[in-house]
Amino acid sequence: MLRHLKVSRCDFFKIMMNPCRNVTNSSTYHEILLKNPLKLKRLPIPSLEDTVQRWLSSVQPHFNGSSDEWSHFLKMVKDFEIGDGKKMNESLMKKEETDIGKGQARYPYSYIEECWDDMYLKGRWALPINSNPYLALQPPPKSYKHISLDHQVSSAVSFIDSHLKYLCLLKNDDFENDENICSYQHTLQVGSGRIASRCKDFISYNPESKHIVVIVSNRAYKVKVLYEDNAQIKPNALVDLLEDLKSKAKTLDRVDAFVGYMTSMDRDSWAENRAKLKSISRKNAKSLKALDSALLVVSLEDDSESTGSLHCSSKARHFLFGKHGENRWFDKHQLCVTTDGSMAVNYEHSYSDGMAWCRNLGEIWHDMYGVPSKLIRSLPKGDYNNEKPEAIELEWDLSTDLKNEIFKAQNSFKKSCEGLGLNVMKFDHFGKEHFKNWKISPDAGVQMAIQASFYNLHKKFPAVYESASTNRFLHGRTETIRSATNESLLFIKALQPESSLDNESKKELFVKAMNKHIVLAREAASGLGVDRHLAAMRYLAQKNAKSNLGHDFYNHPLYLKSSKWLCSTSNVSNPFLSAFGFGPVVDNGYGLGYIIHNESIPIVVTNFEEGETDSKDMSKG
Repeated sequence: MLRHLKVSRCDFFKIMMNPCRNVTNSSTYHEILLKNPLKLKRLPIPSLEDTVQRWLSSVQPHFNGSSDEWSHFLKMVKDFEIGDGKKMNESLMKKEETDIGKGQARYPYSYIEECWDDMYLKGRWALPINSNPYLALQPPPKSYKHISLDHQVSSAVSFIDSHLKYLCLLKNDDFENDENICSYQHTLQVGSGRIASRCKDFISYNPESKHIVVIVSNRAYKVKVLYEDNAQIKPNALVDLLEDLKSKAKTLDRVDAFVGYMTSMDRDSWAENRAKLKSISRKNAKSLKALDSALLVVSLEDDSESTGSLHCSSKARHFLFGKHGENRWFDKHQLCVTTDGSMAVNYEHSYSDGMAWCRNLGEIWHDMYGVPSKLIRSLPKGDYNNEKPEAIELEWDLSTDLKNEIFKAQNSFKKSCEGLGLNVMKFDHFGKEHFKNWKISPDAGVQMAIQASFYNLHKKFPAVYESASTNRFLHGRTETIRSATNESLLFIKALQPESSLDNESKKELFVKAMNKHIVLAREAASGLGVDRHLAAMRYLAQKNAKSNLGHDFYNHPLYLKSSKWLCSTSNVSNPFLSAFGFGPVVDNGYGLGYIIHNESIPIVVTNFEEGETDSKDMSKG
């Protein structure tokens, strides 16, 4: 990812000449960004033989042919392993040796990093629904006293205040690392943003940023929130400012031609229009820079439909994409606050994963509401500035052509939003504590339920993607847990009405499926999965103009079927989160974000309504 960051050559060498601090577990911003202060290992490249065997095990439940066809398939796989696959893996290993020889402070920091960055940044799909997830926070404790009668303003200000404390730990070079966990993604939470560019986007790097952008009624305002020595804006002063902005919005005409709508376009269309914006006037370039470099974009909803329970579908839709893109800038991580004060962070996914945001949001939530925790670090008290804040509205010079592009983007995204099915299921019969009492892995239990629901509804076995964090390695991102297994298929078939198995036999199959899932999850978190290794091999071959290598293997129907994630799932279980949602990754699939609480399991289920899927029926299954 550093290849796509704007770091001057002078700053780079200045940073690298400074010795790494070793007094505490704290690190400077640039140590985390450009070094390896915890001396973490690089993500291991599994042996090709092991990867192939794991892959064969994962595709077997999706095979429906004869024994002769399976034997023929095994021969094709073996030919790949000792032929093209061997050549591809040797090239990958050789590149890894070369990368290691460059030293610890050189990109890429793992064998998959360049491939993974290009997957995101070269992806031309629109960000909302297809990429950006949301994480919704729990409401405050009943004893909490709001700092404003306007709960939307109160929530926004409290979040901003705590978020600034968190960011200042990084900006002031006093960020405490989690033991043996890479902190790199946290540096990219400080003023970073994705910039649309033709063919491939890049990441804007703005660690010196001192402002946020607040969007109200499609009007964006730049607000300075940090001053000399990173002293923060006073919460009461920010309350007054946001209340004024909301009052002012009622007296102004609503902005219909809101530039933010274009951030919902496919990336090449947005890149083209962004270039036009910059070329028209310095005013546009200045407004874009303010948004690109903001510490946070704060979206204050003004739609009454966004109220209601945190687990109602209308609120989840607002957190995922707003009212068809109103008050949104999808290239940035943004705080979305509804009129009743409910909050979620909608984050840009190319440079950040859920686990990094969970640390950020956990410390913020506990600090906002003064809730002590033995597991969550306490944020320091803020150092405040007495200056009166000012909101500077971002202005735009828009040609007729650009206005038409804005309306085109708005109408297109409205259709995309209306074409997304979304249902929030809050399962409240039991939760994590019951699983533990039954000596069952909570995550494995939910995965079995998801597969059973899909099978009951669609009468076929789905390929399932579950995300596992590899953040114990340098610049670790994720690996796939291929949780649809032979063991889980046998268990699900045993649940069908035609099964003659007794309950004890079903229980044995259930335990075997659980145990298999636990093994796969541990392997994935240890960097011993399937998908990243095979993807990196293919990426390097294509990059070296050897795209025909492995053609029969990578284009085999079973390879394609087992990689078409009909269920794209992710688990971010934390008590301070109320819901987690994202879109499906294939046309006839589901997105399933879930959180396993002690006594309940909220699951946000999404689907594209043009396909054969139905999020409501999936929830009932």
